[in-house]
Amino acid sequence: MIVVAIIAILAAIALPAYQDYTVRARVSEALVLAGGAKTLVTENINSANALTADACDGIGGLPAPTTNVASLACLGDGRLRVTTTQKGGAVTLELTPTFTGDDPVTWRCARTAGENRYVPAECRN
Repeated sequence: MIVVAIIAILAAIALPAYQDYTVRARVSEALVLAGGAKTLVTENINSANALTADACDGIGGLPAPTTNVASLACLGDGRLRVTTTQKGGAVTLELTPTFTGDDPVTWRCARTAGENRYVPAECRN
């Protein structure tokens, strides 16, 4: 009887943690998909040697939504917005490039919608 009680307590703690972990993995898929767009934006910024409205040239978004990612868009100034589906936690992440002179392009990730517990540590605000 005691063993059953201990297993029940452990299950009550472990299941919610595992569910958060699976959603976090789905959100990570969104960042992987945005990685290709980040490369193209970085290349456009480096070619122009400036962060201009042309930073989004060549980025058309997702050809089709996936099970976990609903949309990917470039907002014109190089910012990328990726949104996950409900199964992926309904999280919206915004990736913002920064470029100053001869320094390399750096990226900042921020959560604009969804729960903080579902996003990777570098995107939590």
